[in-house]
Amino acid sequence: PAVLHQFQVLNQAGVFLSGEPALEVWPTREDERYVQEQLDSYWMAQATRLVGINITASSRWPSKNLSPEQIAKLCDLLAAKNIRVLLTGLAKDKDLARQIIAMAKSKPMDFTGKTNILQLAALIAQCRVFVTPDSAPLHIAAAMGVPVIALFGPTNPDRHLPPGENIKVMTKEMECRPCYLTRCRSANHACLADISSYDVYLEIKDLLQKAETSR
Repeated sequence: PAVLHQFQVLNQAGVFLSGEPALEVWPTREDERYVQEQLDSYWMAQATRLVGINITASSRWPSKNLSPEQIAKLCDLLAAKNIRVLLTGLAKDKDLARQIIAMAKSKPMDFTGKTNILQLAALIAQCRVFVTPDSAPLHIAAAMGVPVIALFGPTNPDRHLPPGENIKVMTKEMECRPCYLTRCRSANHACLADISSYDVYLEIKDLLQKAETSR
């Protein structure tokens, strides 16, 4: 039922489940043009190694999210290898994005609150890899065929992972997960806190290398 509900919500926004086990989404030329203009404003028109990080799942599920410190460190690890990073999220995530940017030595681009769903799809399509917790943007990235690193904490990827190729699940096997709690009962959030930024970086690097060798 949870997966069906996500599909219904996404379908209303222009993301469709095709006859085969795959999602499809079709941003318009206007969506693509808008995204290109936004990237141009960051002098990113010719960027070849761009990674997107979706910084939150939803306001109801703080237990699904990496910490700001983890995201900031990941941004710096990528920037050290000349990989540009953009942050995605809703308008309500602006303060969190500012916090991450203030923590990071590098300067990731802030796209929180700047896109609707189809514009987000067009933006994700510009990324070589997209990193996200269990959320609607995970399904959008799968629909766009972009390699995805899906971070799962309190929920079960067997139930919620969208169909698609090049999706790497990262999680920590623990007795308490999947708990489906919106807030960690022990408050240490270990199922995601124990996923190191460096390990996520290594998975991104692996996906980038695979994409570049297949070109």
